[in-house]
Amino acid sequence: MGVSPSTTTTLAQHWGAAIADRRRHVGLTQATLAGLLGVEQQTVSKWENGETTPREANKVAIARCLGSDVATLFAYPEGLA
Repeated sequence: MGVSPSTTTTLAQHWGAAIADRRRHVGLTQATLAGLLGVEQQTVSKWENGETTPREANKVAIARCLGSDVATLFAYPEGLA
């Protein structure tokens, strides 16, 4: 996935970067992903910017839409401060 934590990266930022990377990899826009999930495009943007994290109920749906699994997409990165 190419997202590695730094000492100033929060978990929300790490997960957000992972969502954005995977979304781009599968060729979806934020708006398209939002539509598939039944959320606003702003919600996807906030996840990707690390402002908020997805609710537990949304994580499975996000992973499915992005052709991934929850354990991979929302892994707790080693070395995260």
